[in-house]
Amino acid sequence: SYDYYLDCPDGGPNQSSVECPCCGDDVGDTDDLYYIDRGAYHGQSLCGDCSRYLEDGDTVHVDNAQWCEYVNGYYHVDDCVELHDGNYAHTDDTKELHNGDFALDEDCVELHNGAYALECDVTKTVEGTYYLTDSIEEHCVFFEGSWYPMVHDEVEFFTETQSFVHINSEEYQNYLEQQ
Repeated sequence: SYDYYLDCPDGGPNQSSVECPCCGDDVGDTDDLYYIDRGAYHGQSLCGDCSRYLEDGDTVHVDNAQWCEYVNGYYHVDDCVELHDGNYAHTDDTKELHNGDFALDEDCVELHNGAYALECDVTKTVEGTYYLTDSIEEHCVFFEGSWYPMVHDEVEFFTETQSFVHINSEEYQNYLEQQ
C-alpha cells in the first residue's frame, strides 16, 4: 500500500525521513546528518543538534565538543584546557602558569625561574628578566626607577641593614665613605 522509489545509492527505498540515532528527531534525509569522526557515536551520523564541527575538521558528538572563545570555534574536549578566566583553549595554544592555572601563550611571559606568568602580573628588571610584581622585593633591589636582581653586578649585600642595595645608592655610598 506504499509507493517506493529505488533511487538511493545503497539500493534501498527512498524513505520520506531519517531519524537521528542520538536524539531520535526526524531530520528529513541523510544529507541532514553529519558523520562522527571520533569519540561517542564514532562512525554514526547524527543531526546538527547532536553534532559539532571542530576547528581541526572533525565532527564529534556535542558532548565531546568544547567551545573556545578566542577562536570562536569548537575543539575536542580532550584537546582543551580551562583558562584562568574561565574560557577554554586548545592545549597547544596555552602555557601552564606558576600557580597551576593556564593562559594563552600570547598573554604569558617567562619568569626568571623558567615558570610562566601573565604579562600583567610581572615586572621587568634592567637586564630584561621578569619577576612576579607581588614578590619582586624578595628578589630585586629598586634604584632610581628600575629593578635590579640581587645577583646583578650593581647590587651588593649591605651589612649595616642586612639587605641588598644598589652600589650607587646614597646609603651605600655613605657606608663606603665611613669605612
